Amino acid sequence: MLARSLTSLNPDEALFAGLVHDIGRFYLLSRAAKYPELIEHRDELEAIVREWHPSIGEAVLQGLNLPEALVSAVANHEVGDHHFPPKTLTDVVTLANLAAHSRSGDSGELPQDSPVFPVLADAAAEVQSLVEALR
Repeated sequence: MLARSLTSLNPDEALFAGLVHDIGRFYLLSRAAKYPELIEHRDELEAIVREWHPSIGEAVLQGLNLPEALVSAVANHEVGDHHFPPKTLTDVVTLANLAAHSRSGDSGELPQDSPVFPVLADAAAEVQSLVEALR
């Protein structure tokens, strides 16, 4: 929604980037099952996943020979450095990630008066349709 409304970027590429931006989390969690001591210490596991998931995601996508803009968005979406209006795929994924964290009460929030929220509010019905399709 953000890519379509605020940029000339391909919205399908932005959607794909959004879907895979945390792929490093899934990889790390799948590997953590081999280390029961990590499972017992969830705080430590979450700290490892939080710190390492962008670089692991970057490596996974590089291994699949995916486009550099996508790899960069996954590698840098947690940095919090972005432009508004967004210019790159990294900007779009970062803004979407920050908006999601803002709505869930996590750290790294966007201010409530961010121009991102009206775009997302205008697209709420379409977002709900996508959520239902992905279920």
